[in-house]
Amino acid sequence: MMRDTVNKAGGTDTDKLLAALNDAKFDTVVGPVTMRGLDHQSTLGAWVGETTLKGKAGTMKNVKYEDGTPYLFPEAEVKAARKD
Repeated sequence: MMRDTVNKAGGTDTDKLLAALNDAKFDTVVGPVTMRGLDHQSTLGAWVGETTLKGKAGTMKNVKYEDGTPYLFPEAEVKAARKD
């Protein structure tokens, strides 16, 4: 994601990097990820499950990937908190 952002920005200038992140879309090993333009929050999710023991080692069961989109703060709430 960083490589793609730097390439799109044409370098490492902060303002250009921020502009390149606005609604940027990336293909990742877990699927597509978008950076929300409003606040640059990512839709990248996480693997979740139940912790358990397998012998003496910790492991997880019932593992699934949860997309991050439903967990982002609503845009109206972000705008209200920023008051810009």
